[in-house]
Amino acid sequence: MDIVERLKEVLKDDYGINNQEELEDAINKSKGLDIGIFTQPFKNEDELKAS
Repeated sequence: MDIVERLKEVLKDDYGINNQEELEDAINKSKGLDIGIFTQPFKNEDELKAS
């Protein structure tokens, strides 16, 4: 099974999404993803060090 078929299977089984229209509707209704934590610069040298 290729990746596209596997993704379609997961969307159908886990989310009830069976076609492109249902996928687009689900995406449009989602609240999105806040990626701000991944884009903030470090403030000082201590934040660069792993704990």
